[in-house]
Formats: sequence, C-alpha cells, structure tokens
Amino acid sequence: MSELTNQVRRMLNQAQKFATDAPLEAVSRARLALSTAQSALAKAGGEESRELRTLVELAQARIERYELSLASWSSQVRAREAEYNQNERERLQQPLPPKV
Repeated sequence: MSELTNQVRRMLNQAQKFATDAPLEAVSRARLALSTAQSALAKAGGEESRELRTLVELAQARIERYELSLASWSSQVRAREAEYNQNERERLQQPLPPKV
C-alpha cells in the first residue's frame, strides 16, 4: 500500500468522524478524498490501482450518505431558525411595560 492510498484512507476516516457532528465538513472531506483518489487512479497501476478503485467506490458511497445527513441537518437548522424568528416576532409585538 502506498502513501497515497494511506492518505486517502485517513481522509475518509476523518470524514467519518465528522459525519454526525459536522455533516458539511464530512461531505467536504469525502469529496476531497474522492478527487484525490481519482487523480491518483489516473497515474497508478497494478495493485495500487485496484485499491484506489475500491477507495473511489467507498468515497462515492459515503458522499451519498453524508449528503443525506447534511440535508437532514440543514432542514433541522431551518426549522430552528423559523421557530426562533417566530418567537422573536411575538416578543417584539408585545406592548412595552409602563414606566414606574
């Protein structure tokens, strides 16, 4: 296994660690791993080529999964934003208390 395949594996492991807490970061890191593996695949041969193809497939599958997680996370953030804005509007529409 070459240093490049190890690097791509580390990138995918890092992306996995961010998958639950920071899905945007996970998607970005997985895409970076995919592009690195694809560019290395063009230059590789033999055993390394097979390993890189496997990593490309793994990265593509993870990107799909992470994008679903990101979409879910984004919708939750938008829902919290709408709730916050609604609460703020209601508070701002309340009459001011009289001065004592």
